[in-house]
Amino acid sequence: MIRIFLVVTLAFTMTTAATPSPTGQNPYASDFTELRSESTNPVVLEIIADDKITDEENEQLIAGMMTCIADAGYPDAYTDPSDMIPGSISLIWSLPEATPGATPVDPQTAFAAYDAATTPCFTEWARAMALRDAIFVNPDKRNIYELNLECLHTYHLVPADFTYTNIEHAAMTGDWGPDVFPGAPEFTLCLVNPLQIGLEPMPVAAANNPYAIEFEAARNATSNELQLQILADDQITAKEYELVVIAFLACMENEGYTITLDPDPLNPAVPYYVWSMPVSLTDEQEDTYDDTFDACSREWKSEVEMLYGAIIANPENKPWDQMYRDCLVHTGVLPPDFTLEDFQNAEVSNSWPDGVDIFSDEFAVCIGNPANPVELPLATSTNKP
Repeated sequence: MIRIFLVVTLAFTMTTAATPSPTGQNPYASDFTELRSESTNPVVLEIIADDKITDEENEQLIAGMMTCIADAGYPDAYTDPSDMIPGSISLIWSLPEATPGATPVDPQTAFAAYDAATTPCFTEWARAMALRDAIFVNPDKRNIYELNLECLHTYHLVPADFTYTNIEHAAMTGDWGPDVFPGAPEFTLCLVNPLQIGLEPMPVAAANNPYAIEFEAARNATSNELQLQILADDQITAKEYELVVIAFLACMENEGYTITLDPDPLNPAVPYYVWSMPVSLTDEQEDTYDDTFDACSREWKSEVEMLYGAIIANPENKPWDQMYRDCLVHTGVLPPDFTLEDFQNAEVSNSWPDGVDIFSDEFAVCIGNPANPVELPLATSTNKP
């Protein structure tokens, strides 16, 4: 199934130079007035009549937009809660699987059809949702670029000489400069919720350790003492990783499964786990094995292993698409003029330059370990028939 993620960008247009409001006056009063003058939706007009939008009213707006989208012919669209703005959403729609033998649907054509059918829904409902989000993340309606800049500098996500002029330029052109990596989650957070309202503040330690936030999340995701001990200092050595692998193998052995290790041909520091299954195996037995594997993994190694592999493949925690693109260009799989935008478009459309085989070992080594692509030929080819 091809999935098209349509993120509802609910960042209301906030004036960069905020106009001071008299004491006690709603700083967004003029925005509510403007929205009332342009909306004909009776539900929206009732909600915004008092110049505020409560959480319950925001839920009404979301429900109204989703009903509109379903009535437009897309009942399978659904929402995910935003992890950066509490109460906000991402809207997700999946292309239906192609009927066997039928001509595959072109994703770009499908998206254009979706966009044309649902634009009235966004016009009717999403502006009020965006206004609610703007009030939530910037209640005093301060200069939003200044807030962005303060956050980006606090976490050392932009160079020390990155100024207000630079962020204005980036906002208009998308060009952040060569030393800025805007795909990082903490970077996005500084743009959409720079005061981190409603969230646990990011640790400033992220300025010194590019994976500090991920280490904190990993510690919150496990109660296993071994994993917590290894994660405590925000680094993972090869010896520490070996300890969780040994503990995982012992867990599986206790459940009656003998697991052997094979090196991952794309990232030899992280192994494959191999179980020599009996010749005759029922579906129930296979499900039991899968459940046991998952349980032992979660208990003993999953948080450590995920971070260990990521740090090896992307030590500076740069945006992954940037890492993949740079590696593929460096190794000659993609031409030098193939930009990050070209790469991201090709991922969505599956339209790559002539001669590029995304199932080849040459492509795989950059996806498996873009910072340290292994030498070819691989010991075990990934291009299986």
